[in-house]
Amino acid sequence: MISTQALELRAGARLLVKGVTVRINNGDRIGFVGRNGAGKSTLAKVLAGENMPAGGAV
Repeated sequence: MISTQALELRAGARLLVKGVTVRINNGDRIGFVGRNGAGKSTLAKVLAGENMPAGGAV
């Protein structure tokens, strides 16, 4: 299981995500949809533990 609480993501000074709380259970399938530069890869890297969030917890 992966869960976030009050997650905040930034790309430099630009705010991508703020205040996201979510739980992904084992066996769940998820997808990220958004325009180019919206932060999809950044979110995936934070959930995978490759990057640290700007705020909140994973």
